[in-house]
Amino acid sequence: MPSSNITPSTESGFLRQAESAWLDGDFSSSTKALAAKAGSTPNFVLESAFDPGALPNGITAEPLVLGGRSLSSHLVRIEQGLAVFDIGVPLLHDGTFYSQAFAHLKYPERYAHLFSEAAGQALAEAARSNHHVANAYVTLIRPPYYHWLLDTIPHLYGASRLQHLDQVKLIAPDTMTFHPWQKALLEKASGAFGIKNLAYLPTNGTAVAIRPSYSQTRMSLPERWSLLRLIAPSVSAKKPWRFLYSRRGTKDVRRLTNEDALISALGEKFTVIDPSDLDLDTQMSLFAEARCVVGVHGSNLANIAFCRAGTTVVEIAAGLSQPHFERLAEAADLEFVRVEASPATLETHEKTWAQAHGDLTVNPADVIQAIDVGLAAATSP
Repeated sequence: MPSSNITPSTESGFLRQAESAWLDGDFSSSTKALAAKAGSTPNFVLESAFDPGALPNGITAEPLVLGGRSLSSHLVRIEQGLAVFDIGVPLLHDGTFYSQAFAHLKYPERYAHLFSEAAGQALAEAARSNHHVANAYVTLIRPPYYHWLLDTIPHLYGASRLQHLDQVKLIAPDTMTFHPWQKALLEKASGAFGIKNLAYLPTNGTAVAIRPSYSQTRMSLPERWSLLRLIAPSVSAKKPWRFLYSRRGTKDVRRLTNEDALISALGEKFTVIDPSDLDLDTQMSLFAEARCVVGVHGSNLANIAFCRAGTTVVEIAAGLSQPHFERLAEAADLEFVRVEASPATLETHEKTWAQAHGDLTVNPADVIQAIDVGLAAATSP
């Protein structure tokens, strides 16, 4: 959540209201905030709490276990439901949905469009349709590498329980072209989780009727990380030794405007990489061998999931701090240090979400100091 000393705009005020209610389990207030943002009264969709012990008829939930340890997640079967492919949340035919149970990230505003009049009509029409898809697996599919790695892949683990089906179809829009790294991740996950029947179901609408549908409830970040370890590359006994500067891609937002100065200050011991230019196995191996990783906040840092315990991670961030990588570092037992950079164009003294996604500039001396702090903490007893 944004810090309290930031004056909310109309947009951030809506986000605060919806997110606060959502995190508190007050779905009625969250629904009202979302409906108000959509500009209509919800006449089809209704958010509800997910209770595995008191589910309505037509829904069953099976606890998921890994190596005898509960993942605090369930494989859920919905006899007749809807799949909304761009949010990865299944809906019942009466419009009930359980965002908090299935959301992989705490972004309730992602559901705002469900409350629009057009969406309500489309969902109702899909629910009434005689055309349906059988045995489809509903999970979140979003383009960024971070979300594929930390959300999509761990949330396929439940599909490993569906070996009794000839084929489990993964929902994806037909306009989406799978990148090589996406295919590679699916192949690695299928191999690690023992999924032998995963296929793709192209769709050309927002929602499809599924009878039955399968999905997996959310899990904590440490549990997701433990599943990612199953696809991690094998490493030698040699201690992590690489020093990496992981730069943003040429087409990415949030570029570092004085990157050349920072790279010069880092010196020759740092290897400069652009993960988007590397195949998946190379990315994983480089990060698994890293003693220290430096980079601007973004998907270029997602591979710290494959770093070994004790690796130092220095994140350069501007605008409002987003704790994605700090939490991941905590789950993976890494030494994490954040360096506060400055938005390249500072139009206000108050940090904003827009600035958090814009270009930035950093004092190289601050980064060097952060590296020293992280390395010292990593070597201390």
